[in-house]
Amino acid sequence: MGVDRRLLDIAQLTAADRVALLSNAQAKLYRVDNLGQSPLPRWRLETSAEGRLLALNNAVALKTNLPVIIAFFQTKQSIACLIYYKSDAAESFAQVTPHQLKIEQKIFPLQALASWQIKTGGYQTNFSIPLEALEALKQLPDSAIIQVQGEFLRPLSGQTTVEMRFGVAGLRNALAVLAQGLSKAN
Repeated sequence: MGVDRRLLDIAQLTAADRVALLSNAQAKLYRVDNLGQSPLPRWRLETSAEGRLLALNNAVALKTNLPVIIAFFQTKQSIACLIYYKSDAAESFAQVTPHQLKIEQKIFPLQALASWQIKTGGYQTNFSIPLEALEALKQLPDSAIIQVQGEFLRPLSGQTTVEMRFGVAGLRNALAVLAQGLSKAN
C-alpha cells in the first residue's frame, strides 16, 4: 500500500489493549495520509472576481514550460471550460485555436466560444465541452490523467502544438458541485 515501514514499528510497540494515534504530521511522514502526493495538483473550487464558481487546476505545458490554468464553470445550460495561457505572444493568440480534450483514449474537440482575450499576464478564452466528455470526466478515477492540447497557427514558445496534463483528483466532486448549481438554475 506504500506506507512507510516505520508504521509497523509503531504498531508493534503499541500494547494490544491500547491504540496509537498518529498526528497529522506523522500520518504524512509515514504515508498513511497520501493526499496531495501526486505530481499533479488537485482540482479546487474557487470564486472568480465576478462571483462565478470555478473548478480550477493549473499545469505547465509540456515542452514550452508555459503556465496554464484550466477551469470548468457553469453556464446557463451546461458546463464550459476556460483556458488561460500565461504568455505575451500576441501573434499566437490573434486567431482562435483548435483545442481538444483527451480522456483515456478518446478525443473530444473543444469549441471556442469567443476570441482570445488579454488578461493579466496572458490570454484566455472559453470553450464549450461536449456532454459526452463531461460524462466521461465524471466516471474517471482520481488516479487518472486528462490531456488538453492546443493547435496554434503561430508557434507559442517555439511549438505549434501545446499539450498539458492534468490529474483528476478532486475533479469529480468539483463537477458535481457545478452540476448542482446548474440543476437549481433550470
